Amino acid sequence: MSTFKNIFCCALSSLALFAPVYSASAQGGTPISPCKADIDGNGSIGLGDIAAILALWGQQVNCDDGDPCTIDRCECGQCVHIPIPGCGGHGCLTDFDCDDGDPCTNDVCQGGVCYHYPIVGCGGGGCTSDAACDDGSPCTNDVCQGGVCYHFPIAGCVQCANDFACDDGNPCTNDVCQGGICYHFPIAGCTSCVMGSQCDDGNPCTIDTCQGGVCVHTPVTCPPGMVCINGNCVINPANPN
Repeated sequence: MSTFKNIFCCALSSLALFAPVYSASAQGGTPISPCKADIDGNGSIGLGDIAAILALWGQQVNCDDGDPCTIDRCECGQCVHIPIPGCGGHGCLTDFDCDDGDPCTNDVCQGGVCYHYPIVGCGGGGCTSDAACDDGSPCTNDVCQGGVCYHFPIAGCVQCANDFACDDGNPCTNDVCQGGICYHFPIAGCTSCVMGSQCDDGNPCTIDTCQGGVCVHTPVTCPPGMVCINGNCVINPANPN
């Protein structure tokens, strides 16, 4: 309650009953704080108490205790601080204040309140060895660090069930699935290509072409009795006749 109107109501009740009155406006009607009828503190109940109430009427009451985990309000002339259920402890200043000891949560202080965000993929109740972190994937290195499981992807690793799943589109590799992992074995002498200019082998006596994504080097064909030398068909010097 932001004004002393509550004091006024409480005081009038006290004047009528000549006894302390307890506020029942909080949770479930539970009495929270006493309100004494002797507002002016002179040891008796009288007109001075009403004058004190009228003097305070409309003034703002600051009951803020600086704790974001309490609801602060004025109850019957006294500040009341009601805990907020589920709010992180007694508040926080830094993330370190929010450490809940669970390695599988990110503990964060936001606006003076602790929040504990679950870490996606964190290994359940923690771990004590790398073996406890095995996720069954041959393409991850499973490691236990500080009681938390981490699954680091293996670069270039691809899981598979058969050879067809390993096709990398490169005609110069034999694609094989072994142990659930794809392997791509280079084919000796094979050169992949997109155009013929990529297939020049430096031999003038071959015709270099790109066929089906693979370089093909076809020997130059010469008439009978002739051979290719330096890219030209000449009489075979080994058999001049």
